[in-house]
Amino acid sequence: MAIVKVIVKKHRKKNDGSFPIAIYVYEKKVQYVYTGYSIQEHQFKDGRVVKHTDAAIMNAAIEEKRREVLECIVPGVGYVEGGSAKTSNNLTQYIRHRAEQFKKQQQVETFFRYRNVANQMTEYFKRDVYFHEISLDWINDFVLYCKSQGNSHNTAMHKIKSLRTLYNQAAKEGLCSLPNPFNLIVLKMKKPEINRLTPEQIAGIERLPLERGSYIDLVRDAFLFSFYAQGMRFENVCTLTWPQIKDDDFKYQMNKGGAWRYINIHPKMRAIFYKLPRNGPYVFPFIKEVITGPADLRSKKGSVNTSVNSFLKIIGDMVKIPFPLKFHMARHSFAFQAKKKNVSTDVLKDALGHSNVIITERYLDRLADDDINSSVSVVWD
Repeated sequence: MAIVKVIVKKHRKKNDGSFPIAIYVYEKKVQYVYTGYSIQEHQFKDGRVVKHTDAAIMNAAIEEKRREVLECIVPGVGYVEGGSAKTSNNLTQYIRHRAEQFKKQQQVETFFRYRNVANQMTEYFKRDVYFHEISLDWINDFVLYCKSQGNSHNTAMHKIKSLRTLYNQAAKEGLCSLPNPFNLIVLKMKKPEINRLTPEQIAGIERLPLERGSYIDLVRDAFLFSFYAQGMRFENVCTLTWPQIKDDDFKYQMNKGGAWRYINIHPKMRAIFYKLPRNGPYVFPFIKEVITGPADLRSKKGSVNTSVNSFLKIIGDMVKIPFPLKFHMARHSFAFQAKKKNVSTDVLKDALGHSNVIITERYLDRLADDDINSSVSVVWD
């Protein structure tokens, strides 16, 4: 029986006090394969690097080397540890397999969420990741990497939550052992900041002297249209078709909740319609070809949304908005300004397509703070 395990060569102490990490191989005779890494003695425990800033990356590279060594000795065996053979179960491939299952079930959001997690893991570690490699250091390193790639804290936490769910499912299938290492991290979400525009800022965007027919002009018009159309979501704006537009109103089915809305066409909305070309499938020609299904929509919408938000940031800078302008803020701004005009929360709930009033009230929390601050300011005036 071949034995392959990771050790520290304690009798090869270096001048800086560190010890080289090697792969111990026993197959008729003892051999050592050096990994190129050296660490302090207290940074090694149970065959793994610990308490080191690059622990996850080092462990991943060492494990890859160990599998390569074992494959030379016992082809087809995943790895051998302490003299017992085990199958090396691939977490990355398991995630991709589960993602494809959800795709076949047309659960598009879950498919993309799992696929994106697998892709990001591969981007960071430059290879597939195996179940037995997961540790608290690995999880923390992956969270930091996600944030370095522009993910918010909450997005990174949602990815760890997905990995925790997948690990539990794999454990039920006998592919990995419990306890679940993803339970070691506290999944604490931060309350998102809800930014919105004042009437003066909306007016500033309306007055911008942009070149008619340019892409940035189209982005500006789509944002304002969302605001005029009672906070219409981006997906519904970019898939609105000309046959939906009637003389005095248009109707659309909300992408969340599925409710149908009839919207009266405001003169400002009509002015936008007059500017737009009618040679494509959609009113706002961000997407050039007809959507073929949910997965196609998700794929195209994501890239368009990123592009639109990048141009909105430029627009926001032009009117000196003190935060990065994003498309969803048209929806927030409509809700806040409607509440300022004494539109009831129940009416706003239906206008925004929320399933309950609590979600609508979340939009209005910051507005309440502004009202309080404005009212009590007379104390110091």
